Amino acid sequence: MIKLLKPITTSMLCKIFKLKYYGKDMPIVSFGNLLNDKKNMLSFSNDISEVKNKIIIQKSKKKSKYSTIILSRNPRLLFCEIINYFIINKQIITQYKKNRIHPSVKIQDLSILGNNIIIEKNCIIEPGAKIFSNVVIKKNSIIRSGAIISGYGFGYERDRLMKPIRFPQFGSVLIKENAHIGNNTCIVMSTFDKTIIGKNTKIDNLVHIAHNVKIGNNCIITAKCQIAGSVLIGNNVWLSPSSTIKNKVSLKDNVFVGIGSVVIFDIKKNERVFGNPAQSLK
Repeated sequence: MIKLLKPITTSMLCKIFKLKYYGKDMPIVSFGNLLNDKKNMLSFSNDISEVKNKIIIQKSKKKSKYSTIILSRNPRLLFCEIINYFIINKQIITQYKKNRIHPSVKIQDLSILGNNIIIEKNCIIEPGAKIFSNVVIKKNSIIRSGAIISGYGFGYERDRLMKPIRFPQFGSVLIKENAHIGNNTCIVMSTFDKTIIGKNTKIDNLVHIAHNVKIGNNCIITAKCQIAGSVLIGNNVWLSPSSTIKNKVSLKDNVFVGIGSVVIFDIKKNERVFGNPAQSLK
């Protein structure tokens, strides 16, 4: 979630961007995703949403009993344009908190590059690892040389002229207890919430984990895997080398993905899949 320096009414926002809205003229105080429980937040959805006390950009003209609706043919693009507008006009509040690093953690020079960082006891941060802003690393975790934690996400939306415009990232990374992050692996910050690596999960070298990914406990992610944005991975999952997981796909508990597989559909609990596209091994 990000906050505005000064709230803006829905009617004023719509006047600036020449939009129509339905519902109350609610003040907008922040931006975020629909799952956030904060009130007076601007968000977007390609579907009809019935969350409460939000200002939602959506395609449908159907009115909401609980929130204010702003109409747009491309909700994600409009949301992106609005955030960039407030960034350019310096209306976004950025909060900086002092880093808290346990004395037992040995930090190499130039490893810490950001703010709002918490690293708990007995963690190992090897030389050459880079920790950017908004990171929590729980106890007994290892970050190997060359790893990048909370790097900026690769998020773009094409405008009406097909020009890519940046989708700003404001989120964080949470690495839970006893995790292992391999050499030259990159874990990207989330858009608004958290990119999460679960307890006891082990990640090999040269792995890319995109924004908003959530990985459960006791997983094994082997070398050169690519996990695209907003993927949900359950507990005890094994990804074999060079596996690719499409964005927004869900892998349930105990899934096994074979070497070089390309997963483009949700995978059910306990399934073993292999191939391109990945299919169940019966």
